[in-house]
Amino acid sequence: MIHTRRHGFTLIEVLLVAIVLAIIGAMIVPRLAGRSAVTVQLAAERVASMLSTYALRSSLAGQPVSLLRDGDTGLIEVWVLDIDPERPDLPPDWRLDRFSKPMLVPEGVTLTEFRANGERLMPDAWRVVSTPGLPRPRIEMLLTSDEDGSEVTVVLEPRGSAPYLIIAGKTDAIDRVPVDLDREGREKEIW
Repeated sequence: MIHTRRHGFTLIEVLLVAIVLAIIGAMIVPRLAGRSAVTVQLAAERVASMLSTYALRSSLAGQPVSLLRDGDTGLIEVWVLDIDPERPDLPPDWRLDRFSKPMLVPEGVTLTEFRANGERLMPDAWRVVSTPGLPRPRIEMLLTSDEDGSEVTVVLEPRGSAPYLIIAGKTDAIDRVPVDLDREGREKEIW
């Protein structure tokens, strides 16, 4: 009796492989899809940290402070109009702030919109200057995921010490409501 070799797979074997691949895909795809939203949020938090440094420097410094995005490198940096300590006879010049680290928007995330006091500026190159004694400009930066279009807006108010994030239309800002302490009977309260 001659035995012939079987070539190919049975229908049951093909179905089992398809089911196993579907289960693995169902577990992996949501994790990969959620990554782009997390990447945008992490980028927004890094931008918020940079804006916090800008806010701190502009509120404490006696000289102008600027937030700059270099069009060639894409770096976002904090600069200070300062005198060179090695050449104090020269007029002040813009110098990179030594207390802040320049940042680059990560790959897969795009700074799609930048506004200063409501004015839309080119998102790839800009400079916003804060002058001592004048209100700092309101800054809004819209970051978008290149993969799925997730968006996060980072907002720094003129008198705010830290920016807040707007994710999917929801903000993490604290709503401040004025309270008349006299009317509430709290006029003698120490605060």
